Amino acid sequence: MEKAADNDNIELVEKHLPGDWQQGKSLGACMVELFDRGLWTDVKFHFKNQEQEQMIQAHRIVLAARSPVFQAMFFGPCADGKTEIELKDVEKDIFLLFLRYIYSDTVTLNEENASAVLGMAHYYQVSGLVKLCADFLATVITPNSYCEILTFAMFYNLTSLKTSCCSFIDSNAEQVLKSDCFLDLSAECLLYILKGDTFFAKEEEILEAAERWSRKKLLQSGEEDNGTNIRKNLGESFYQLRLPTMTNKALLDYASKKCYFFTEEYANIAAYINKVPDVNLSTNSCVPRVAEVESLTVNIDDGCVYERCEPKDRLSITYNFFISKDVALSNFVFSEIKPYLQNHYYSTTELPDSIDLILSGSIIIKCLEFEQTFTLRQQQHENVKIDISPSLVLRKRETPYCVEINIKHECIKIQMKTTLDRNNKRISNDTGNISVCSVGDGNFSVIKSIGFLNFPNRESDKNVDTESTE
Repeated sequence: MEKAADNDNIELVEKHLPGDWQQGKSLGACMVELFDRGLWTDVKFHFKNQEQEQMIQAHRIVLAARSPVFQAMFFGPCADGKTEIELKDVEKDIFLLFLRYIYSDTVTLNEENASAVLGMAHYYQVSGLVKLCADFLATVITPNSYCEILTFAMFYNLTSLKTSCCSFIDSNAEQVLKSDCFLDLSAECLLYILKGDTFFAKEEEILEAAERWSRKKLLQSGEEDNGTNIRKNLGESFYQLRLPTMTNKALLDYASKKCYFFTEEYANIAAYINKVPDVNLSTNSCVPRVAEVESLTVNIDDGCVYERCEPKDRLSITYNFFISKDVALSNFVFSEIKPYLQNHYYSTTELPDSIDLILSGSIIIKCLEFEQTFTLRQQQHENVKIDISPSLVLRKRETPYCVEINIKHECIKIQMKTTLDRNNKRISNDTGNISVCSVGDGNFSVIKSIGFLNFPNRESDKNVDTESTE
């Protein structure tokens, strides 16, 4: 009788279908029609506290083609042949979004549903939808949501989403440390954040926030609030506090009377801060935190004048990059370049700014077999940035990287002037991990600044170009 009723329903649906409904539609559009109209379905999903008519019908063969979990459920060795499935802990609206992706490769996400859809996609191993949800969540990270999204990313081990969360956290470190959300982090998430070399803020502010986090957990557990328990409760996170990078005064003010250390431990940290040689640090990391993005200003001589330079057919300069910690080369910002027209008898005439000429250039690092060409428009003038894409990894090494920059006009009668390079000294960042100096006899300063990316070092970096430095 039940089979006969199903046949009657199919006949009823087919009566109301135009005979040529498939015409002019793509495969994807036809699949959506099958789902939306409930045509020739062979499985039904029921939901807790939902009426019978609120069930969703689908096609086992389509679900199995898109999900290894459905494949095992319907056609695997342990398949039980059921055509009606009860989903007790699943919201119908979320499952409907999930199934629509199965049939159409499209999904409508918002801040309210993305996490639930991702969880379902992860459970049924639909990787394309997992990525879509993770990419969407990466766009809605805020000071009020980073905790929840990072927790979610850690639970499902979503590397790209973890990276996006931590990039936001690192870029807003001071705001993050003061937020109530910070106190709600799990121990795993707290450790992951503090491990980052690019979680850049004053270490005493990080210490204070970690203390507040630990005290909240102690209050919830009913344990006594003292230095010993605060350290114990922080667990591995305590060792990621970079106390040896603080000043001696900051260490005294923020850690000396809190009983976090044995006497010998505190003495070793104080000795390290005071640069006592051969100090053995068995507790906290002594790696200084650095900003994720930093720039070295190369052309810093504001007294340079164009009149002292002779126009050249080609601007070229070579720099030595000294790298003592792995970084990525991100961009170059160019100085202003003025065009001159070459006249007879070697005389030149400065051209007006309104003339829009094309300049071509190259960045060459021979030891990496790296070369990137680029073009500039003359009207862009100063502060034109050329991005290195993808960012180029420069591994720590004893010898410098030799970086050559060349610029020329396409027109053979056009020459160029830029500021003089009067700085032959090495210019370094605050930690001294990166330093740059010009080499050779050239007196043009083609580059104004150089951009670098520091690695967070929370886990292996898989999203940057890893060309060999050998």
